[in-house]
Amino acid sequence: MFKQTRPKYSHIVVDVPRVLSPFTRFALKHSDHVICVTELSLMGLRESLRYLEYCRDVLKIAPPIFVANRVGVAGKHQMPQSEFEKGFGAKVEYTIPLALDAHAAVTEGKVLAEKTKNSPAVKAFHAL
Repeated sequence: MFKQTRPKYSHIVVDVPRVLSPFTRFALKHSDHVICVTELSLMGLRESLRYLEYCRDVLKIAPPIFVANRVGVAGKHQMPQSEFEKGFGAKVEYTIPLALDAHAAVTEGKVLAEKTKNSPAVKAFHAL
């Protein structure tokens, strides 16, 4: 897959599932950069630790950049970021707040950044 696409494109984004399947392992091994998008929850912490350990201990590559997504959506079920980072042993590099306008933008066929240029989520995407 990568042999055919690398010469044609400067960036290739592969969205992989939580499960470390053979495809996921292949994609991670051949990536220049890994960004792990997670949620500030116990399940997100567990999955993030698994990806961190796999990249660091098995693949011997730089640790992924961790991004907390949908921050603020889970309310009382969401861990405080400081608690997540303490259990994780690393810093979450970026946080993306819940974008309430995302659904409206999609249904109108627009890009979120066009519809709500100054929203906190769009600013977070630009920082990333």
